Amino acid sequence: MGNDKYPCTFPHSSQAVVPSGHGYHGKAQTDDRRETAGASREKEQAESLKREYEDIRGKAKEESRQIILQAKEEAQREARQLIEEAQKEARRQLEEAKASIEEKQTQALLDVKAQAAVLSMEEAKKLLENPQSSAYQEFIRKEGRQKV
Repeated sequence: MGNDKYPCTFPHSSQAVVPSGHGYHGKAQTDDRRETAGASREKEQAESLKREYEDIRGKAKEESRQIILQAKEEAQREARQLIEEAQKEARRQLEEAKASIEEKQTQALLDVKAQAAVLSMEEAKKLLENPQSSAYQEFIRKEGRQKV
C-alpha cells in the first residue's frame, strides 16, 4: 500500500483511493452520486416495467377468464338447443309410431270384418247349395219361428 502522499489502487476497483486534502475527494463523490442516480433510474425503470408486466398479465388473465366464461355459456346454449331438437324429434317419432299403430289396428279390424263377411258368405252358400242338410233345416226352422 502507499503512503499518505501517493494514491493507491485496489485490484478490484478502478477508483483510486486519494488521501483527503488533495482535491480529488469531490470528484469521487460526484461519480458515486452519478452511479447512485443511474442505479436509481434503472431501479425505477425496472419497477415500471414490472408494474407494466403485471398490468398486462392481469388483463390477459381477465381476458382469458372472459373467453372461458363465454365458451361455457355458448356450450350450454348449444347443449340446450341439441336437447330441444332431440326432444322434438322424439315427439315426432312417437306421433308417427302412434299413427302407424292406429292405422294398422284399423286395417286389422277391417281385415277381420272382411274375413268374417267372406266366411259368412261361404257358410250361407253351403247352406243354399244343400237344402237337404240338417244345418239348412235348422236354419229354416229358426227363421220360421222368428217370423211368426
